[in-house]
Amino acid sequence: MVRRAARNRAEHVHQLVDGDDRPHDVVGVDEGEELAAGGLDPAGLSARFMSTIRRMAAIRFREATFDDCALIFAWANDPATRANSARTDMIEWDGHVGWFREKLADPAAEIWIVTDERGEPAGQVRFDRDAGDDARAEIGVMVDAERRGGGIGTQIIQTGTAEYIARHPGVTVVAYIRHHNVASQRAFMRAGYVPDGE
Repeated sequence: MVRRAARNRAEHVHQLVDGDDRPHDVVGVDEGEELAAGGLDPAGLSARFMSTIRRMAAIRFREATFDDCALIFAWANDPATRANSARTDMIEWDGHVGWFREKLADPAAEIWIVTDERGEPAGQVRFDRDAGDDARAEIGVMVDAERRGGGIGTQIIQTGTAEYIARHPGVTVVAYIRHHNVASQRAFMRAGYVPDGE
């Protein structure tokens, strides 16, 4: 394990090795008691690894449009989603519409709708680049309630991360996860993310 100390919010950077023995950096950020965090910086991911990720998933991504506002609103207000979010209160429609318009217009934010092999919406993945560090982006994932439990969350995380980094080489992707959200922690770890502090 290689560790580098960073001074911003007690970062710890680790090194992992994929199948061809090339290292890729993994970063975790300690956000306090409420959230556990982990991340993936595939600057060193091999082309073979990224190609494998893309081939393994039957899911596809498309850029969100304002026509997706109601769909994302429904996913965001799902009880399980709210319980595992940083803010657990229900979202009001007017507030959501304003937030969604801002995100669509924000060049530092990308919202992708995840579709299955039939083209049906299955979830959403969002990336927000850090205002203070353009080489860092936070990932957020929502999966349609009827699709949960079959491994699609891990597919979305793996494939979405690979695609985002292919579009933004050198960006480190991090995730913030509530300590009690064990299913999400497992999905991110299966996708190659490492919890902070390990």
